[in-house]
Amino acid sequence: MNPYTDPDLAPVAYDPEAAKALLEESGFDMSQEIVLSVPTGNVTRMTSASLIEQDLEAIGLNVRQITADFATHLSNVGKGDYQLALLSLAFNVDPDQSSYWSKSSINYAQLNDDHLEDLMLRGKTLTSFEERFPVYQEIQAYFQEEALLVPLYSELQFITQSKKLTGGIKPFWLGSLFDIETWSIEQ
Repeated sequence: MNPYTDPDLAPVAYDPEAAKALLEESGFDMSQEIVLSVPTGNVTRMTSASLIEQDLEAIGLNVRQITADFATHLSNVGKGDYQLALLSLAFNVDPDQSSYWSKSSINYAQLNDDHLEDLMLRGKTLTSFEERFPVYQEIQAYFQEEALLVPLYSELQFITQSKKLTGGIKPFWLGSLFDIETWSIEQ
């Protein structure tokens, strides 16, 4: 678990009846079709899409799933051409994920939220864990309260490295392969 995960933030409970009540209260047109966009090529994600579709239909929503190869799907999501979309994100131990949510980033979720921008800027400019942790607690609570996105699952990943390998995986995963040409294996 990431050390910045707020242990006091309770997950949102799975409650289809509460979801139905919120939809009714909102006045949402339940006959409206909702399109769930799913990239092909990842069995876990494609299976998840079918489960999501079933759960949404169980609360009365009219869902249609569409699929596309990953490059087409990513292009459509990048343009904001979707209603609901599945997309995986690569995170690392640093809590600054502004590259995904900032107005000036890849921002596939199309977020445009000044309060979130301020929180992310504050979090990434602080230098100690003790200073940063409360800011990232606030960001997590804000994401949950505003339902800016719905995280579904996180695959458990293990990274192993032979002691014979010189070079290799770094603590900041996204930079791990930039120097692969310098790696060597002792015989």
